[in-house]
Amino acid sequence: MARFLWCVALTLLILTAASPAGAAPPNSFGGAGTYRVGRDFQPGVYRATGATACYWHRARNASGRPASILANDIGSGQRIVYIRPSDRVFRTSGCSRWRRIFDSGLQRVSTRTTLPGDGVYLVGADFVPGTYRTVGNTSACYWQRSSSADGAIDTIITNGIAKGAPTVTVDASDAIFSTSRCNPWVRVGP
Repeated sequence: MARFLWCVALTLLILTAASPAGAAPPNSFGGAGTYRVGRDFQPGVYRATGATACYWHRARNASGRPASILANDIGSGQRIVYIRPSDRVFRTSGCSRWRRIFDSGLQRVSTRTTLPGDGVYLVGADFVPGTYRTVGNTSACYWQRSSSADGAIDTIITNGIAKGAPTVTVDASDAIFSTSRCNPWVRVGP
């Protein structure tokens, strides 16, 4: 019994040292689970890379009811989401580890002028804004320009779905560009 109590005391000491009271929550978390915003991780802009069917949703509570969901997304390729401080829960499945993008990453200026056909990309930080074209799409190619990475429907600036060779002008004032089931995008003009 004394040995058991000693082991419990040692375990509590290790856990307390590993996560001291009042310590800030981490800036990354797993790609599958339900997490409490501000307790399990810090709110902010997060990126998950390399997934083939990554689902997430931001919610006002952990009930799991559709009415609690503020916004959601599913897709392949890199995913980006802005988790607001007012969100209570973030649920994710099938994703790689989510890592916070700090201000320096958001303010970075990219010189990239091509994009994969699947994913969510930060305008300016991940690629140069301008006019992009994808060619040879034999199935439905979906694209979307948004004013925020929070996934809310009212942040969609414009979107489209097409076969063939859609062309999209992404403005420097856009926050993100999303693409799904498309061939690679190439910048063709300003």
